[in-house]
Amino acid sequence: MKKHSFVCPVGVEKNYLYSILPKHSQFRGNTSELTHHCDDGHSTIILLNTYYGGYARQEYDIVTGVTSINYIYNVITPKYIQKKMEALVAYLHHCGVDRTNNVLDCLVIKCKDYEIGLMDFCIDIKQTKEYEGFAFKNNLHNIDALRELREVMKAVKKVFRYNAVEDIANTYRISLSGISPNQFFNLKQSPHECKN
Repeated sequence: MKKHSFVCPVGVEKNYLYSILPKHSQFRGNTSELTHHCDDGHSTIILLNTYYGGYARQEYDIVTGVTSINYIYNVITPKYIQKKMEALVAYLHHCGVDRTNNVLDCLVIKCKDYEIGLMDFCIDIKQTKEYEGFAFKNNLHNIDALRELREVMKAVKKVFRYNAVEDIANTYRISLSGISPNQFFNLKQSPHECKN
């Protein structure tokens, strides 16, 4: 694929952010904005769509010809998860797990396709995809991707609801300073399920 070179037009600053299509709503629960960003000659076109509970940020790099799409689904952390996270951090500290490199109120689960950030105030699930060429997705694709992340969120909530702090702490890997996704999602997902 041919790589494009981009030169800022004469009389235009090298660093700018222009709104091509200002914030507007395409339907209820949606806000959309199309911008052109240039930073020291590095030019990108950005499409940001927000939906209930999440957003999709699509960025096309004019120089490299690569489209990257970031999906983020987030919810306010429920009270029962906040309390369990506080107990989990205390338990890890009691067991001598060194978390000095981590923010104390943030636990991270890194999976192959996404990353889950468990914080005191919210839970974020982030997914990044890259495509060659200009490959922006439409609202239906974005909503489907966020729907998949919502299913992951349901599984996270079930693990915290139906498992003891000690069981969740056992999934914590000291080497990567994060929670093992395979072990975490193998914990109980219902009150009647036997522990693996």
